[in-house]
Amino acid sequence: PVCKELYSNPVLMPCYHSLCLNCALSLQTPAATGQESLAEEVDKLSILSETDSGVVCTSRPNSYVGTPNLQGILFPPLSCSALSLACPVCTKTVYFDENGAHNLPKYRAMQNIVDKYGESRELAPKCELCTREPARTATVLCEQCEVHYCDECRENCHPAKGALAKHTLTTPGRAALRTRDAARETFCSDHQD
Repeated sequence: PVCKELYSNPVLMPCYHSLCLNCALSLQTPAATGQESLAEEVDKLSILSETDSGVVCTSRPNSYVGTPNLQGILFPPLSCSALSLACPVCTKTVYFDENGAHNLPKYRAMQNIVDKYGESRELAPKCELCTREPARTATVLCEQCEVHYCDECRENCHPAKGALAKHTLTTPGRAALRTRDAARETFCSDHQD
């Protein structure tokens, strides 16, 4: 998005580009009024044409795209309080009523992706020897010790010298894959097939 952060409350533009709602709100401007401006923007309104793909926007109310408030988007501004928003990716202009970017549909699929990403970051293993609170994220796992270490604790507590030099250090993600693969290879002791 424009803010260069993870999407926060993502919305979907009619051109199918996405923005954070706050980014969209910050980019919207009062729409120009008058026939001159209208003539330049008429072609840009065709991005919502329901005949292009053969799919009517409102025919699939359960789709992830959602059904936007088309009244505020389809028609060019009729009052001086109307707002417009140019897509920062393709520069297509969208017109809104006084509700502005709040008319854009929520982009639920993107929100689900962001939520899953956030959950996976929270599930990343923490260093088991850190004395700091909160413990740092582990960068390695010693397969022999079965301990997760951050870089600092690995240097202090698990130096690559002496007996520890022969230990195998892997990334926590790779270790999780090995554990999963080993579990798949486990067979029932009663049934050989």
